[in-house]
Amino acid sequence: MGAVNISKFIGEAPKLSAELLPQNSAQIASNVKLYSGDLLPYNQSSLQMTMAKAGTIKTIFPLDDGVGGFKWLHWATDVDVVKAPVPNNAAGGTNDQRVYYTGDTAGNSEPKSTTYGLATTYISGTVGAYPYKYYTLGLPAPTTSLSGGTLTPIVVAATPFLTIKNAAYTGQTVFVTSISNTLSAGSVVTVSFNAAHGLNSGAYVSIAGITGNTSFNVTNAQITVTSTTTLTYFANGTATNGAVITAMTLDLSGLQLARTYVYTWMTAWGEESAPSDVSNTIYLYEGQTVNITGLPAAMPTTGSFAGNVYQTTGMTLQIYRTVTSTTGTTYFRVDGVSPNAAVSLGTTTFTDKAPLTSLTTSLPSTTWYQAPSNLQGVRAIHNNMLMGFFGTTVCFSEPGQPHAWPTKYYQEMGRTVVGLGTVGTTILVLTDSNPWIIQGNTPSAMQKVRLDTNMPCTSKRGIVNMDWGLCFPTRGGIAVFSAMNGASLATNYVYDWDNFRTQVDPSTITATRYNNKYMASHSAGVFIFEKDEKTGGFLTETTQQFSSVYYNPNTAKLYFNFGNPSTMYLWDDPTQPLTSFEWKSKVFRTQDYMNLGAARVIANFDSGSGAAAINAAIAIQNAALVASGLVGGALAGNGTRFGPSPTGTQNDIGGSLAGVTVAGSRLQRTLASSATLNFYLYVNGNLAIACPVANDVPFRLPTGYRVDKFEVRITGNAPVKSIQLAETMQGLKAT
Repeated sequence: MGAVNISKFIGEAPKLSAELLPQNSAQIASNVKLYSGDLLPYNQSSLQMTMAKAGTIKTIFPLDDGVGGFKWLHWATDVDVVKAPVPNNAAGGTNDQRVYYTGDTAGNSEPKSTTYGLATTYISGTVGAYPYKYYTLGLPAPTTSLSGGTLTPIVVAATPFLTIKNAAYTGQTVFVTSISNTLSAGSVVTVSFNAAHGLNSGAYVSIAGITGNTSFNVTNAQITVTSTTTLTYFANGTATNGAVITAMTLDLSGLQLARTYVYTWMTAWGEESAPSDVSNTIYLYEGQTVNITGLPAAMPTTGSFAGNVYQTTGMTLQIYRTVTSTTGTTYFRVDGVSPNAAVSLGTTTFTDKAPLTSLTTSLPSTTWYQAPSNLQGVRAIHNNMLMGFFGTTVCFSEPGQPHAWPTKYYQEMGRTVVGLGTVGTTILVLTDSNPWIIQGNTPSAMQKVRLDTNMPCTSKRGIVNMDWGLCFPTRGGIAVFSAMNGASLATNYVYDWDNFRTQVDPSTITATRYNNKYMASHSAGVFIFEKDEKTGGFLTETTQQFSSVYYNPNTAKLYFNFGNPSTMYLWDDPTQPLTSFEWKSKVFRTQDYMNLGAARVIANFDSGSGAAAINAAIAIQNAALVASGLVGGALAGNGTRFGPSPTGTQNDIGGSLAGVTVAGSRLQRTLASSATLNFYLYVNGNLAIACPVANDVPFRLPTGYRVDKFEVRITGNAPVKSIQLAETMQGLKAT
C-alpha cells in the first residue's frame, strides 16, 4: 500500500466486516449525501413553527391557505389522511380541500372528514390546534326513532280518489264543465274541469255515463294531462257531431299495485346513506296521491348517532317508492313535482303526486353502509376508491362514493392486518405473517392471493411508496414489493437479519420518501437507504430523529416534527448553512508494516460555515504552545509524534524527524475559509492524529510507528471530493 485515493464515496454496509468493505465504503456515513460520489453535507433544517397541540406529534398534514402558506392538521396519534377522490377538491384558500382520515381517537374513533373551512374555523380551545371541526365519515341508515326504542318506519296512505262527475251532479268539488262534442274516428277527446283535477299523465281512467255518443265512454284509457284543468284521451268510434252530454263519471282504473316507500339522508356534499326501514304496503291505482307521515324532525341522538358529529347543514331526505315491472320491483326517487322529493331536514310529512313517467333515478345506496367505526389505514386507490382495514379485514368504499362502505366488499385475510399499500393497481395487504395481494378495478371484482414469502410487517408507519416499489419494515430489513419481482429485502446488501435487529428497532419505524430515498426514524436512530442497481444500495445515517413527517412531492420538501412540545422543521433547507457530517472509512490492511506520512483532502472550502468555532479552538492551542515555548521546528525538537511518550505524559510528544518542518512552527494558521473540516487517522484502532484542514495543501502525518491497519475519519461541513494518503509527500503524487 504505497498510496491510497478514496473517492466516489458510498455509504455504510453493516452487513460486512469493516475490513471487507469496498475501498470507498464507510463504517460511518452520517448527515451526508452520496449521490454524486462526493461527501455532500445536508443543509441545516429550519424551524417552521411550534405545534399547538400538546404531546409528541405523530401525524402532520398541510392544507393550503391560498396565500403561500399552510394550515397544518396535526395529531398526537397515528392518523392516516387522504385527499378526497371527488371532483372540485382543489387546494388553496376557500376551496374545498376535503380530506378523510382515520386513527383520530379524540372523542370517538370513527373515521372523519373535514375541509379547509371546517378545519380552520375556530370554535374554542387552543388556537392553531387544527382541525377545529370535522364530520363523521358517512351516515348510518336513517330511522325515525329518536328515543332509542323500537325503530318506527314511516307511514304511507293513499288519498281515496273521488269520482269526478259533471255539473248535473251536486256535491262535487271538481266537476266536468265541458267535453269535446265532436268525434272523428280515432280522434282525441278533450275534457275540461272547473278546478284542478289532480291527475297525472299516464294514469288510466274509465269514463262512463255519456249518452248520445257512447264512443266517449272508455275503459282503462291512458290520459295525457294538458293543464291542471284539462286532459285528453283517445276514443275510437263513429264520427259524429253535436253529441249532447247529459251525464258523465270519470274514475281511476287499471291495475291496483302494491307500493312501499323508503327514504335516505343526503348531505350537502351529495353523500347519501343507506335507506330507512320500509314503510307499510299500500295498494293503489297509478295516479292516486300518497301522504307520507312519520319523517324525522331531526337526526337521532342515540344508537350509532350518539355523540357523533354529522353534516346537518343543507341535509335533505330523499324519498323513494317502488315501481313494479316485468323484471321486478325497484325503488325510484320521487321527483319532478312540487314539493320536490328532496325534503329538508325537519319536514315530517310529504305528499307524493309524482307521475310514473317522472321516475328515472333508481335507489343507488341500498348497501351504502357507514365505514366501520374502527377503520384504520385509509388510503386512496385507483378508480376513485378508498380502502382501509380493521382487525383481519380489508374494506373498500364504493367507487366515487368515499362515504359508502358496503359490507359485501369486505375481504377477510385470516391474519391481523398491519397496513396497506399499492403498486399501480395492485394492492398489497401487509399482515403479521404473509403478505397478500388484491387486484381488481371494482370492489366487487377484487381477487386476493397470498404470497408465499413470510414477511411480517413490523410498523404501519414504515410503509412507503417508492419509485422502485412499495417498501415496508420487517424483522430482517426493509422489504420491497414490485408487481414484476414480488417481495424481497431491498436492504439485503447492507443489512443482515442479525445486525438489522441489533441496530434498528423495526417496530418503531416512522418512514417517508425523500428524493426517492427511504428515510426511517426509529427509537435507536435514523437511517436513509437509497437503492442502487450497481451496488445494491447506499446506507447513510443522520442524527435528526422525527416523530412525524410529511413529504410534498410537488415541491420536494420534507417537513418533520420532533420533541415535546413538538416543533416543526423543514429538512435540508437550501437557505440554511451546511450541517456537520461524519464519514469514516473501511479498515485498510497492508501487506507490510508501514508508516503513513502524508495526507491531503480535496474539498470545496468555499462553502459551508463554522470557521469561527475552529479558529477559536486554534487560538487556544496556539496560546498554550506559546506559553510552553514548544513552538519551534528545530531538528529533533518538539513535534507531533505517535507512540509512547518518552516522559510518560500523553501530551509530551518528543521531537521526531519530519514531525515539524525544520525551522518551521507548530503554531496553526486560522481558517480564512467559511468551511471547516477535521481529519482523523487511526492506526491499529487508536487515534494517531486529529487536526483541522483548511485547504487542499498536503500535510504531514505522525511518525514513530509501523502498523498494517489504518482507518480515516473526516468531519465538517465542506463538500469533500477525495481523501489521499501516502507514506511520503512525494507518494501523494501517485494517488
